[in-house]
Amino acid sequence: MKKYTLQDTSNSNIKRVCDRNNNWLHYHLVKENKDLRAVNYILDKGYAKGLGFYTALKNSSPEEWDKKLEKAGDKGDAVHQSIRTTLQVGKFSIEDKVLSENNKDTRVLTFEEWECILAFGRFWNDHDMKLVDVEQTVADEKNGFAGTLDMIATMRKSCGGRYCDCTPHINKLGLWDHKSGSGIYENYGAQLAAYESAQLGHLHRYIEYTAIDHLGTNHKVGYKLEFYDLGETAKHWKEFLAAKTIHDATYKPFVLEAENENIPDLIELKQETKAELPAQTVQVLAKKFNSRNGMVLKPKLKLRKGVRKVRAIKNVTINK
Repeated sequence: MKKYTLQDTSNSNIKRVCDRNNNWLHYHLVKENKDLRAVNYILDKGYAKGLGFYTALKNSSPEEWDKKLEKAGDKGDAVHQSIRTTLQVGKFSIEDKVLSENNKDTRVLTFEEWECILAFGRFWNDHDMKLVDVEQTVADEKNGFAGTLDMIATMRKSCGGRYCDCTPHINKLGLWDHKSGSGIYENYGAQLAAYESAQLGHLHRYIEYTAIDHLGTNHKVGYKLEFYDLGETAKHWKEFLAAKTIHDATYKPFVLEAENENIPDLIELKQETKAELPAQTVQVLAKKFNSRNGMVLKPKLKLRKGVRKVRAIKNVTINK
């Protein structure tokens, strides 16, 4: 078997380069035979982490931190799967199942994940959304990256919420990303800006703003929206390019053909054939290991003249 496999995306020319655990850091352009870094890989390695990140890291052991990341990743994946199904068929039930973490079995959503789906439904209906694209994989070959955007859609009405800034963006085309974590972080804007740049070469949409729908929050409606106008998105694009420049300093170019080595699916140990012992030798060895009173004794030896026999003692107690 191979170290990496190519996984299909919404774009027949762009494949995910997945390892044996179904994780990926790169995309492969089929026609161009070229490998590109994933957007999130660049941001993870090159975007400066805030104080909150280091505080959380300091207060957790490596094992606890890994579990937190794994749990957040599982939750995010389940929420994205559910939203994709909802957008495709128009509904989703609490009894419907998603692909589990092992990518083989299926499971129902946890209550926390279900609350995110309820929040998405409210957000969608509150703003009378119109879907244009969903989960499209796009690439920017010039700048060497690719990724999958969540949604391009239009809000057709204001929700009227006191703290929602949706009104200036009504009837404008927006590029959206779904988030279900504990907050909205600084690198999210850069992520959206990268997708906006990459989609120009594939979808050719004129995006008028980028936005985050943060689901499962403590707000009354269960969600919070964060908008970035064209000026802010342009600024975030510069942030993404800066992160990529930082990552370039330590990044080792990935070439699938060179890296995709064969992994053996069988091991064989080289060892000498065991020779059978002569029957006479076996009898001699058996006599040497006679057992008496639960302990193994050495073979009896003839004592020299003047040497007393000493009984074997199992336990010795020393009085202090």
